[in-house]
Amino acid sequence: MAGVSGPCPSCSAKIQAPAAPATASPASEPAAQPPAPVPVPDPIPEVPSKPSVPPSRLTDSPPTTIRPEPRAKPDRQDSKGITARLSTGDASLRRRQTASSSSRPDSRGPDLGRILLPLLFIMVGGTIVYFLCYFFLPGGPVESLRRNSSPPAGSPPEVNPIYPEVEAPSGNQSSKSSFPDPSRTIGEAPPISVDGAHAIRAEEVLDRFLAATSLDERLTLLDPPLPAEKLQSTILAHALPQVVSVTPETPAFDKIENITNFPFRVSFQGGEGSVVEYVILVRKRADLEPQVVVNPFLDLVGGRLAQFAATPTQGTHTFHAVIEAMPRCFEEKIPNPDKKFTYKLSACDVGRATARAYASLNSSLAEQLWTPDSRIRWGKRIRATITLQWNTTEDPSQPYIELMEIKGLDWNS
Repeated sequence: MAGVSGPCPSCSAKIQAPAAPATASPASEPAAQPPAPVPVPDPIPEVPSKPSVPPSRLTDSPPTTIRPEPRAKPDRQDSKGITARLSTGDASLRRRQTASSSSRPDSRGPDLGRILLPLLFIMVGGTIVYFLCYFFLPGGPVESLRRNSSPPAGSPPEVNPIYPEVEAPSGNQSSKSSFPDPSRTIGEAPPISVDGAHAIRAEEVLDRFLAATSLDERLTLLDPPLPAEKLQSTILAHALPQVVSVTPETPAFDKIENITNFPFRVSFQGGEGSVVEYVILVRKRADLEPQVVVNPFLDLVGGRLAQFAATPTQGTHTFHAVIEAMPRCFEEKIPNPDKKFTYKLSACDVGRATARAYASLNSSLAEQLWTPDSRIRWGKRIRATITLQWNTTEDPSQPYIELMEIKGLDWNS
């Protein structure tokens, strides 16, 4: 290959092999001469690290047809291209990565599921807690329904089951009076101690009153005293039904009139084995003997309130009852029910209502319920003296009882 020009096997640059040295003939060997200089080969050009143009463009010589031999061994088959192996190159791993990346939410938008699920849980939990507190806390609907079951809507007013036939009071008995003094508290602890002997004496007087069989036996036990002529047609002229139990309640002292009221819950035997409960008040004035307050007894036990609620009548009438204010009108047959609220009128602190009266939400009666210093509260039963009348003008086809005035939060009037 001496003197041959060709591409370099490494860099494909054109190089030329050095020429072979000349040999002298032995016949004509001259005298000793200095040896000819050895020709120095051309310097190998510097191989560029990364040529920017193909090697064929680095020289003007035509492209060579010499191809370097492959580096593989003769017995090795042509190897395929080698690709880089990634750490996640496993096929199953790639499939899992593809599935997870496809199910992953778009990172550019908010994850609504993480926001809506906690909000939904909070709303459902808050609703459950609200209804539990509303229905089962003291003063809630469950307690009210437990204490008294109201008659179904559309049913006629309940008539006294023991004494249905009692003459209703005649004439207009209403009279104007100012709102009761807050010091006259009924149903609360007395401001001074009550003598135990007085309480025992009051219960003895009540037992005599209940056991009497004629009006003459009861005339001296009544407060205020009434003429016998007015009481001949009442329940006081006859024997009372069998008494099941007598339960004393908290007495109250009225320091303005210097009287002490002893309320008793009396249970009478009703029809078909039922028991009917009433509140009967025994009053002790100063140093006088205790006596039974007659007007509340006639209104409730005597049936005057039930008789008034059974049939529409003219005029206004004053009654003594246990009232309970409810914030709505629950009967659709009452005219304009959305503008009225209900007063349940009962004969006792427990049990069903004897009648229902209604008042306007824009009246002074509604303002009393929202006044902070008022003793009347929604859903609370309290003894009161009230004035009622039948409203037959708003809708003549649907008359209803209207509560006109609360004369006193006691039975002293």
